[in-house]
Amino acid sequence: MVSGGVALVQGPWLRVAEVLVEGNATVPAVVVQDQVDALGRGILFVDEAAMAQRVAALPRVESATVARVLPRQVRVTVVERQPWAVWSQAGKSYLVDLEAYVLAAVLPAGQAETASLWQIKGLDTTSLAEWPTAALAERWDELERIWKDLVDRERTLRLAPPRRPDPGFGVPAFEWASGVDFDDLSTRGMAPGDFVRVSRQLVDLVRQLRDTAPGLRQEAMAVLRAIDRGVVAAQGVG
Repeated sequence: MVSGGVALVQGPWLRVAEVLVEGNATVPAVVVQDQVDALGRGILFVDEAAMAQRVAALPRVESATVARVLPRQVRVTVVERQPWAVWSQAGKSYLVDLEAYVLAAVLPAGQAETASLWQIKGLDTTSLAEWPTAALAERWDELERIWKDLVDRERTLRLAPPRRPDPGFGVPAFEWASGVDFDDLSTRGMAPGDFVRVSRQLVDLVRQLRDTAPGLRQEAMAVLRAIDRGVVAAQGVG
């Protein structure tokens, strides 16, 4: 009886004969199949989690799931990393995803194909992280944690993930709210007109918070008094 059961589970009718790969666009199916290494193995002894982990370690793969399909098939579902931006540094360009993972170098012949992506030139992540106060740095970290949570949730639902928050306007906005004169702002190459335009957008956002979030009304009014002044206020007239 026992020997018959062993013969049943180890017989050729329960050995993997096909590895089906789904969801891949840039990663060749044969590469995924090599990582899975399931052909000829007893399907009841397939370690789905270990196989998925090996596939997820491939450079262009964000995540993977592996499932047994009785009697003789293994199905691998791949979620690939998606190009989000072109990062240019020191005369070279690279495709990166939302997590700043470098996917590939961009050759001159492929520049037209990446024209619709965000273009990041000479990004200095250290300078962007130099917040004027510890409280601001802590709040930015919390904002990034919220963003990462949104990315995970939207990818689970197969939705397009939101763009990563950009801290570039944080320092000049803080200086302006603190009363620094317009000519003394650390605008980091931002044109004066761009600073005023983005500041007006910030004013509109804070007004919406004031009008829709009663618990933030007093704080919002204080922020408006600090930022809706000078050239920013003048641009909003009319």
